[in-house]
This record gives sequence, C-alpha cells and structure tokens, in this order.
Amino acid sequence: MWLPLEQVLMNLRAQGHKVIHRSLLENMNQAGGVQISTDELDLFLRFQHEIGAILYFSTELLKEKIVLEPQWMINALKSLITAEMFVLRHAPSVTTLWYEFKNGKLYPELIDIIWSKENNPEFHDNKVHILRLMEQLNIIAIPWIFSEEGQITKAN
Repeated sequence: MWLPLEQVLMNLRAQGHKVIHRSLLENMNQAGGVQISTDELDLFLRFQHEIGAILYFSTELLKEKIVLEPQWMINALKSLITAEMFVLRHAPSVTTLWYEFKNGKLYPELIDIIWSKENNPEFHDNKVHILRLMEQLNIIAIPWIFSEEGQITKAN
C-alpha cells in the first residue's frame, strides 16, 4: 500500500528535490492509483522518519514540509559549524557575530552571510524550516522574552 508513495519519494529525490511541501505529496497520492487517507499518509511519513529515510515532524510548525534527504539537513548544520575560516576573513562585524555564535548566540544575520556563500541556495530558501527543525531536535533554543507587563513570548 505504501510502495507507490515510496516510489514517489525516490523519484522526487532523483529529480534533485531536498525539501518538499506536504501538499505536493498529498496531490501525488490523490493522482496515484492507490490512494491513502490523510491519517494513513501521516503514518507513512512518521514511519519514513523513524527509519531515517526522511525528516518529518507532525507538529503544527513543521508538518507542512518534508526533508527528503536527512544528509542535506546535516550539511546545513555542518556549514554553520565549520564556517570559521570563511567568517574570519570578513569584516569585523561578521567576526563579532561568529564569536557570539561560539558563545551560544546564533544571529539570523550570520546564517544569511554563511548560507549566501554556500553552493546550496535551498539552505537559505528553507531557513525558517531548518531553524524550526534545529529547535525541534534541541540543537538550538529560541529565547523567551519577558516584558515589563509580565507577558512571556518567544523571540523571533
């Protein structure tokens, strides 16, 4: 029953897709010969995640995108961690951002600078999703902001 969907995932990978919207897979499921329900599709995606074939989380913030190649996500993380030589050759402001990163603070500006130099525009195109995955996987933590009025919100 899941074999046609596994074939779809393999074809998408072969076409060079690293990240897809869930709606694309849903549409392909509807167009295929063997259609499965939304619940069954979610079960299929969670199974594929569990065996390491994809990265997929059914949380509200992550359920709309599927990482077809987990190694791609690892490469995105690696590009941030190993960017020191690249960063140190740039302006002092970039160097300052790097030292902040080494001390536990990752600023969006640094991510933009590093990923703009990468040979993979999909990192930058999927920045928000990658950061959400990093938070889901406890690689980063988004700070909480406490206002004077006593409200607590997550930083952007």
